[in-house]
Amino acid sequence: MDETEAERWRKDGRVEYVEQDMILTSGTTQSNPGWGLDRLDETSVTLDNTYVYTNTGAGREIYILDSGLDLSNPTVAAQFGGRASVLWDVNGGTGADCNGHGTQVSSAAAGSTKGIAKGATVIMAKITSGCTGGSSISTSVLVRGQIFLPLLQGNLWHY
Repeated sequence: MDETEAERWRKDGRVEYVEQDMILTSGTTQSNPGWGLDRLDETSVTLDNTYVYTNTGAGREIYILDSGLDLSNPTVAAQFGGRASVLWDVNGGTGADCNGHGTQVSSAAAGSTKGIAKGATVIMAKITSGCTGGSSISTSVLVRGQIFLPLLQGNLWHY
């Protein structure tokens, strides 16, 4: 339909609105996704035990400041299929996750089984001291100001 015909339809009182044609894509359905994912795609209080999504987050990066990411665990590594890395560890180590919190958060964000953005890349900064699970506010500020902000601006700070 050309512009003139679209305008003619737009003026017809029986027509509610006219919009440009577009491509529709069907979603992917994951069965038995767990309560969290099932809740995300529902428009009512009733859960249907499925998670339907059309976007995977592929090409996007998720930056996480937490207790680390246990990529040495084959099961965890398989959840990301090479889409996860540790950018920085406050302890100067490998970013290994001693208590599992950072790994859980990363898996919920982008894991292939229970993740929301199943195709996104996770970039972890371990900000907890050793295996304590604690971190100072100054460490969080340091990571945001000297690592993530320059990274987002295209000027990665090297340590």
